[in-house]
Amino acid sequence: MYNHLYSLTVSNRIENNLNELRLYYFAISSVLEASCQEHEAVSLCKEVLGILNHCNPQGPSLGVLSATLLEWVRASAASILLLPLLVGACQGLASVTHMAQLTEACIEAFFCNGKLDYKHTHPHPK
Repeated sequence: MYNHLYSLTVSNRIENNLNELRLYYFAISSVLEASCQEHEAVSLCKEVLGILNHCNPQGPSLGVLSATLLEWVRASAASILLLPLLVGACQGLASVTHMAQLTEACIEAFFCNGKLDYKHTHPHPK
């Protein structure tokens, strides 16, 4: 019971942080130059992703955080944070496994759920 409540709490906090980050990115986009916006967004994404680097790999936290992050990415296909999150993952995650999972989720969200449906325009060869 405790693990389930803990998982829900952690999951909700991560989703709230990511949604706040998206709102913050909208706010800075009207104030900063494009190059500064990109740098700031990547820095903020790396900070959020840094939580994964500090999780105990033996406890349930790492799995909950990773699953929540991947679910958020898949549900946020039209988000302007996909590219900064992708760059932040490649630059800031210590785990190659988490980096690969997040990279795949960002690319899949962009091509399959976003504006371009890559599967229909480029079918897999048989």
